[in-house]
Amino acid sequence: MKSRRDGPSVQVPTHLSTSAGRLQALRGLWARTVHRLVQRGVRSASGTAAATLAEIRREADCATEALRPYGPTMAAERRLLGLFTTAAHWVPRRDPVAGQKLASLVPEIESVLAAPVPGPERVPAIQACRAAVKAAAKAVAEAGHTSGPQGDAWAQAHRALSAAQENLAGWLPASEAQGAAARRGAVASALSAGEQGRALDLARGWLLDRSLDEATRRAILKDLFAGTPSAMPVGLSKDGLRAAYAVLGLMTEYGTTDTGGCRTFYTPSSWAARGEKYGRESALIVVHDGGDVASFFNADLDWVVARIEAMRRTLDALGFYAERCTSWYSAIYVR
Repeated sequence: MKSRRDGPSVQVPTHLSTSAGRLQALRGLWARTVHRLVQRGVRSASGTAAATLAEIRREADCATEALRPYGPTMAAERRLLGLFTTAAHWVPRRDPVAGQKLASLVPEIESVLAAPVPGPERVPAIQACRAAVKAAAKAVAEAGHTSGPQGDAWAQAHRALSAAQENLAGWLPASEAQGAAARRGAVASALSAGEQGRALDLARGWLLDRSLDEATRRAILKDLFAGTPSAMPVGLSKDGLRAAYAVLGLMTEYGTTDTGGCRTFYTPSSWAARGEKYGRESALIVVHDGGDVASFFNADLDWVVARIEAMRRTLDALGFYAERCTSWYSAIYVR
């Protein structure tokens, strides 16, 4: 069982293959992950780390193990594996030499991210992926007529559609409308197939890509959390929605979305109607009485410094700040 003290998990989802499209998406994810790791390591060396050294080291070790099966055959993946190993060696050292060494890795990371993926030419590959998506969508429609939305055929058809959409997303940048649509579709189809874990794996990787537009990010999160305790409450203001989606986005990137069964978000008005004393003038109430939500808000937990700091930075970038009201809920305000 995974410890709640673990940092952000960067394991390769088991459904990924080494086909050219998926490998391209995988390479981008790991390049961004190691880039983030190196930047955090540079801050550590200068004494201004936003995360604990132990958490950074765990992330490096996890990424190294996840990438290792791809190393023997793909040149770029071998280089990324080497970069992870080097970063894992230098990150724990808090000195200028470590900072310089880590900073020197950045150009190599950028070159790996820009490297072409071996395999079919891009245009024919995209055409093949689109044909696969079309065929899978037709199978979904047929399954709906024959077995209904609860049948095994329905789930299998959605599973195939999600895989086809994921493969297409590997060839299209997130900044393009079709690339964004493929990403949302892959997550939504995985959910329709009853594969919540796979949907979360996909969402985590794609939400790390900052070129994904905000509307698609919100749509993915809305699909991912619909019908769960973290669903958006009715009547939430525009600022409240922005703050709630920011919270969900960061939780998803960390892979820590369990609420312990507690409803996560409340509007200030519904909170006041309950007779609660604090947070009535805020934009959003966040309840963290159980599950993983507390690790982003409750500073009484001695192992969550990095997560709380990450949440602070995320909210601050959007013009918000969180104020803990009690040990079990916090309020988010507009600055």
